[in-house]
Amino acid sequence: MVKLLNKYNLPTGLASAIKHISSAYSRGQSDVSSTTLIDSPTPSLLFEKHQDKIEEEIAEKFYSVLGTAVHHIIDQADNTENVIKEERFYGKENGWVVSGAIDRLIYETAKFEGEEVKFADIEDYKCTSVWSVVNPKQAWHNQLNVYAWLLRQNGYIPRSAKIIVIGRDWQKSKAAESQYNGGNYPPLPFHPINIPLWTEEEQNQYVKDRVSIHQEADHLFNTMNKQVGCTDEERWKNPSMFAVKIKKQKRAIKLFDNEVDAQDYAKNIRESYVEVRPSIARRCKDYCNVKQFCELAMKEGYV
Repeated sequence: MVKLLNKYNLPTGLASAIKHISSAYSRGQSDVSSTTLIDSPTPSLLFEKHQDKIEEEIAEKFYSVLGTAVHHIIDQADNTENVIKEERFYGKENGWVVSGAIDRLIYETAKFEGEEVKFADIEDYKCTSVWSVVNPKQAWHNQLNVYAWLLRQNGYIPRSAKIIVIGRDWQKSKAAESQYNGGNYPPLPFHPINIPLWTEEEQNQYVKDRVSIHQEADHLFNTMNKQVGCTDEERWKNPSMFAVKIKKQKRAIKLFDNEVDAQDYAKNIRESYVEVRPSIARRCKDYCNVKQFCELAMKEGYV
């Protein structure tokens, strides 16, 4: 069990709520949840092995609790017919049980090719930064298509999928400015994003591939004590950049992703030089609670 710290002395009511919600999650009777399936296997393997040694600051879990609270409010207030809320669905692939809890499922029973079937529209709520609207995440596409795969294992025909973004940092002034300038900042703090459904073959192959990756990592970790490193994408690692700067000026005049191009550009500018901005794995640096047990994070100096 992770030890939660309160070094910022949050009020006991808030601290207790965060502790309660943080300990309430369960993947049900499954080998892997959908959110873990689409992610690197290493963090979850390290967490399961070392969770009794992990310490986390309560205040840093606030946004995840905020998202849970929003889900709870919607769940309690929504009495729409033909809606299933916060239901966990299960499916099997290569001996493993995969599960996923769908926030809101709207279904319709109808005749299709002479048989009675249930069509399903998937809705998933994300309480996150408004910039996720400007730059949607590939992980959302992966997650909702795994949900669609799960629904097909349970007799539904997925018809559509949608992310409802609740922008926790939305600002009216920025929305007005964006509207005036023709930008893409959302006009409201609530913004739906349609997620295209893949073909059944693509969904099947994706789940098959992801289960295989996790099973292989699990085998190496638990039988040979070997860690499969996360990919750069999974670590949120940006590439190295090369900034052309002029002496006594703070800001770069131009950025390059190639040092040769940067040096070539700088040689024609008086008193200029190239500053190397190394790549940073932001997840390892600031958002991974198992990095102290991770060989790659230790190797790269994040511990």
